[in-house]
Amino acid sequence: MAELEFPAATAALPAAAVHYARHGLRVFPCVPKHKRPMTENGFKDATTSVGVVESWWRSWPWASIGIPTGGDGIDVLDIDVYASGDGYGAFAELEDARLVDGWAAKVRTPSGGMHVYFPADPAWPQRNWAVTASHIDFRGEGGYVIVPPSFGAGTKRYEVMETAPAARPLDSARVRDFLRPPPPPIVAPPRALDRSPDAIVRRIAGFVARQSEGNRNRALFWAACRVAELDLPEDYAHGALGMAALRTGLKQEEAVATIRSAYRTVSATRSLHLDPGPAPPPLGL
Repeated sequence: MAELEFPAATAALPAAAVHYARHGLRVFPCVPKHKRPMTENGFKDATTSVGVVESWWRSWPWASIGIPTGGDGIDVLDIDVYASGDGYGAFAELEDARLVDGWAAKVRTPSGGMHVYFPADPAWPQRNWAVTASHIDFRGEGGYVIVPPSFGAGTKRYEVMETAPAARPLDSARVRDFLRPPPPPIVAPPRALDRSPDAIVRRIAGFVARQSEGNRNRALFWAACRVAELDLPEDYAHGALGMAALRTGLKQEEAVATIRSAYRTVSATRSLHLDPGPAPPPLGL
């Protein structure tokens, strides 16, 4: 970064503009008490040529002094103040998180806000951004700021608050991400439980397949009763539940006999309108 040395607070604007240029900071004139550039190409016309700067401010002695951000100059964190709120609270959080320790200067703006200067690294260009919810903007490559002792819209000036000698570049991406955390991952809403007969039988078969020795036959009987109650044919139950029962170690002839018994029980119960008795809970269904 070029040497950051501010002119005297009482310096006239032409002298202050020359001061910046002599210290290696490119400057350009802006409309007095405003931020609009007065040169044809705006901040792209900024120069350290003392002769050009003197010529500009002879023509426009009350012009505000603009300095491009980025390059080998400065990057600036802009703490805004609006009727709806300001960025000082968010900046305090950044300080607590040690994300803005390397500032070179703090400048009070005419609105009551603050510009926080950091040395720019030409090998690490950082683009402008704004986090409007936090009332904080960043001015890097392609931006510019108005500098002391320029005037604002009223009679107040841009004023140097503090300077610090051991400055370092700001990691503006970390600051932006801290102020504007990434949105939480989108979580798909849970799917409605499939109540189709096929889906119910798949869940019942899964229940059968999880059984251990000592409970296999009883679980298969309960499961076959539930399938029968769905009015599905017995062959369907043999195909769906029989394979699950075999995976638990139940012999095929035992599985076939249990399923047939379950279907006969459900059929008889419907004929007599009787309760088939207690059944094991449908775990996981």
